[in-house]
Amino acid sequence: ADKLVRRIAYAEVPPRVEYQQTELAKKLNPVLDLLCRWGGDLRDAKLADL
Repeated sequence: ADKLVRRIAYAEVPPRVEYQQTELAKKLNPVLDLLCRWGGDLRDAKLADL
């Protein structure tokens, strides 16, 4: 996750932490969208065979 995720810790009680995509990670979104679409298509094809 090096340079892909930004961790923001807040000095609160109870402790709170947020994670955000970096700009570098956002460049992966189109690839991840295609993988998700492919996985959905594969799932749908397998369900159609049942």
